[in-house]
Amino acid sequence: FRRRPFRLVHRRPLLHCVLTSFSPYDVTIRPSDPAIADFRSRILFSVGLVFEIPLAMYLLARYRVLHARTFRRLRRYAIVIIAAVITPTPDPFTQLTFAIPMYLLYELGILLARQVAPEIDDIVPPNPTPTP
Repeated sequence: FRRRPFRLVHRRPLLHCVLTSFSPYDVTIRPSDPAIADFRSRILFSVGLVFEIPLAMYLLARYRVLHARTFRRLRRYAIVIIAAVITPTPDPFTQLTFAIPMYLLYELGILLARQVAPEIDDIVPPNPTPTP
């Protein structure tokens, strides 16, 4: 009897069914435990990075490195490049599943950057009081 404390066979039936449904019927897929652990750790790391985007944008705006206007201007490039780099697999489905939440979090980061460091155009001047 060999005991495997980190055995993923019992914890992966749904993941295994979904991932093997994309393969042809004549191909048998038998992933090993280290391969699945590596895949899961890459997914977890990537999702963690995606959720740090608003914090990074907030800090960059807070210390006046970049402004909300810059984030708005670079929006399309940032989403595509970050989604392509962070996703663990090159297929479009996975990139799309990362890009949608990333877009929402990027917009949240723009709102946070705008709140912490309002631009000159966003600041409303106070009503001047007439001098007697």
